[in-house]
Amino acid sequence: MWYASLGDTGMYMLGSIHVLSEDFYPLPDFIEEISRRADVLVLEADVSDESFQSPEIIRKIQETGFYHDGRGIEDFISDNDYQHLLVSAERAGLNRYQISLMKPWLLALTLQTLELENLGYRGNLGMEKVISGRFSGEKLLELEGTEYQLELMAGLSDEEQIELLLSVLEDSEGMEDSLRLYVRAWKEADPGLIEAELDTRGLSGEITRRFLDRRNENMVDKAVNILRSETRSGEERVILLLAGAAHFVGDSGIPALMEQQGIHVRQVDSSGGFFFR
Repeated sequence: MWYASLGDTGMYMLGSIHVLSEDFYPLPDFIEEISRRADVLVLEADVSDESFQSPEIIRKIQETGFYHDGRGIEDFISDNDYQHLLVSAERAGLNRYQISLMKPWLLALTLQTLELENLGYRGNLGMEKVISGRFSGEKLLELEGTEYQLELMAGLSDEEQIELLLSVLEDSEGMEDSLRLYVRAWKEADPGLIEAELDTRGLSGEITRRFLDRRNENMVDKAVNILRSETRSGEERVILLLAGAAHFVGDSGIPALMEQQGIHVRQVDSSGGFFFR
């Protein structure tokens, strides 16, 4: 957690993990308190069932996540990669007919989600879902929105989508280890562990740029606008922003970029005090 302040107005910013298991909770007392006191909740996207299952989102997935020209995933990857895909799909509970028409970006997301569920990690136990489920404040704001995030995935080139899918297939056996490292980094308040993990992913610079750096820049612009708007309002409200933990690490992470815009940012410890590193 970080605290970003502008004058007398501040915003708590929590690096979240999107899928978790029941034994992760409860959160530290101070974070539990802030999440329950929040007047304004800022998320990457509304994670409510109503939002994700809206007709617009379902139509967007159908339009951009599937082949509609008679071809299937087997026509776009090598025989060896296809066999690897079938093994991963079977482990996730899917057969060749269910995956055939999925485009690589949707396949990567689906396989990753199902494999994590098989390991006991659930999206409905992710921090955004848990915290927003009990939110009763004045307003919920989005930094991006689900439709934007889908367009980001679908907007990858064919080659980039296949690269993403193959990366998920290669990482499938180490997926739980990677998530455990994220949990350890979160509990130890050590962004450096996540930064080191990201450096080993092996995705092209352009995909990393699109999924992290460019999004960080856009998120920071919106977060700073929210903070400035609340500063002008003169009201004392508790603002809590949640975004994926990976967005908070390194020189291109949210805290570093906010400081470049003149916002004072400090990392918060589990008791509500500040780290001085």
